[in-house]
Amino acid sequence: MNRYGLKIKINGEVVSNAGFDKDNYVLTGGTTFVKRANCCEDYYFNIGGLDSDEDEHVDWYRTVVKVGDVITMEVIDGPFDPPNHRYKNDLTPEEIIQNKIDFYNKLKEELKGHIEIAV
Repeated sequence: MNRYGLKIKINGEVVSNAGFDKDNYVLTGGTTFVKRANCCEDYYFNIGGLDSDEDEHVDWYRTVVKVGDVITMEVIDGPFDPPNHRYKNDLTPEEIIQNKIDFYNKLKEELKGHIEIAV
């Protein structure tokens, strides 16, 4: 089974060789741009994922980006850097379900008039 990772370069400098030396994982890398009226602005690149065996979220790298930055992602098969941060989802199963219900109800209200909900 292949174990893919990502070599990340920002403006030509290698900042991370992110990946897992195991079979069960999620690895993501991407740029997020947030701009909201009367609220906030956030422009960043991050690479993180999930150690599925340990049920831990992990982060390798996060940085603010600006116009002109060049971000390169190369698929690699190791060696990988260890994550800089690990954390567990400390919600109980009941809290997870309640969060999903709350999100569903919020979307249902937000989309009222746009979709027909069968009861």
